[in-house]
Parts: sequence; C-alpha cells; structure tokens
Amino acid sequence: MKIMQTCNYAVVRFLPYRETGEFVNVGVVLFCRQAGFFDVALETQRRKRVTDFFPELDRDLFSAGRQAFHEELRRVKKLLHHDQPTLDGEACLGVFRELVRTRESVFRFSEVGTVSAEDPARKLAELFERYVNRQFAKTREYQETVMAHRLAEVLRAHELIRHYHLNQKVGNDEFHVLLPIVSAARNPQGVPRRAIKTLDLDRDEPTKIYDHGDMWVKRVERLRQVNQLPEGLLFTVREAAEDVKRIKACRDICEELLRHDVRVVPMGDENSVLEFAKLEAN
Repeated sequence: MKIMQTCNYAVVRFLPYRETGEFVNVGVVLFCRQAGFFDVALETQRRKRVTDFFPELDRDLFSAGRQAFHEELRRVKKLLHHDQPTLDGEACLGVFRELVRTRESVFRFSEVGTVSAEDPARKLAELFERYVNRQFAKTREYQETVMAHRLAEVLRAHELIRHYHLNQKVGNDEFHVLLPIVSAARNPQGVPRRAIKTLDLDRDEPTKIYDHGDMWVKRVERLRQVNQLPEGLLFTVREAAEDVKRIKACRDICEELLRHDVRVVPMGDENSVLEFAKLEAN
C-alpha cells in the first residue's frame, strides 16, 4: 500500500510583457521532500499555441529562451534527484524555494501549491494536464475570448477603452448576439455605432471553418434584418495557413462578411483596429 506524501508544485508561466501581465502556462515543477522527488513537465513542442497568444512575438527568440530555461530545470533536477543524494532534505527544499521564488524573468513561476500524492510522477502529469494542456485545449470560442482580451488591452493602452463596453449584447428581444467590444455611443434607434468581433477560423478542416464562419455570416444577416446591425462592424480574423483548402475556406468566409459591409482585418493588424476604434472617439 502506497503512502500519501505531501508535494509542492509551481506552474511555469511565460510572461514576455511585464507591462500587460499576460502569461501562458507552459509547464509544472513538482517537489516531494519525503520521496526525494523533483521533476518538471515542460511544453517543448507546441510553440504555435504560445505564438498565437502573442502573435507579434519573435518565434526564434521564444524557442531559444525556452531551451535555456529547460536546461536550467534539468540542472536542478540532477541536483535534487533521489538517485544522486548530494543534498539533505532541508537543503533540497531550499534549492526548490530558490528556483520558484518571484523574479523578473519571461519564464517565472506561480505561487507554490501543495498537494498530496501516492505517486509524485503521476501527480505531476495530472497537474500538467490541468494547467497546461487543458487550459488551452478548449473550444475555439475560448481562443476568440483570448483574442478579444488582447484587443481590449490594445484599446486600453491607447486610452480608447473608455468609449467601449466589453462583452455586450447587440440586438433586441427578437434576436441578439454577444460581441466582445461594443461602443458606448448609440444611434437614435439605440443601436451601438461600432462593434468589434474576434473570429477564429484556424480550424483543422475546411468544413469546420465553413460551419463556424457561416454561423457568424448568418448572425450578421439576422442583425440587419431586425435593424440592429451596428453602423460600423469590424471582424478581426485568425485564418488558417499552410493548407490550400483551409485557406480558401477562410477567404470565402471573409468575402461573405465583406459583402455584408463588415470590415475584415487579420488578427494582429492592430493599426487597423485602432483606426476603426478611434472613429468613435472623434
């Protein structure tokens, strides 16, 4: 019968911009003093999920920084590993605390948490699934929420956010949709003058792109039918890449939106978003 052991863990966060405080969870470290166990689970393959969150980030710099950080974690693991008891229990705890202490770095740690585990290695895998894989292996609608958060930060940095409300219903009792960024100003009929919608079309097959895109095309049509379409509506779109059929599907959806007098810009085109948003401030 295995004995429950107390383990300390911390989540590894990638935080490239201290000013915004935004971060992505990229790993977990776990230390169990009783078992003489220390190990790390670090995301080393899916670079795209990080660069999608920070689209302006230099991918090569991120990869190089992650590699250097991983090497440091492996050095600590070698020092603390139970097969190489170079330090006593108290000293090992001190090394772990020094590793995860708060510091100014693009790779840093969350506050230390405590869990009980029969098998520390299995618990580490569970924590990795919870904090890394599951956090970003959610619905594409969640990715659109992340995109919207980024745009809100851009508007806030340029002192435009005061002209807008976040996550507002647009429409009436007959039909309405939730849009992430909606102007506070309204026309005489009570319809917001401007609104911004984030749209993630980077799906793994064309059918899924058409399904999600067509849904929003129909919603735009319906808003127009009930006279609730904002005078200015901008979609910022993340498109698929590297696959001809998926790229075509994305372009078809964007063209449909354009035919409905919707402005369409690619994700990351912050200048166009600011140009659109500033019209409300004038």
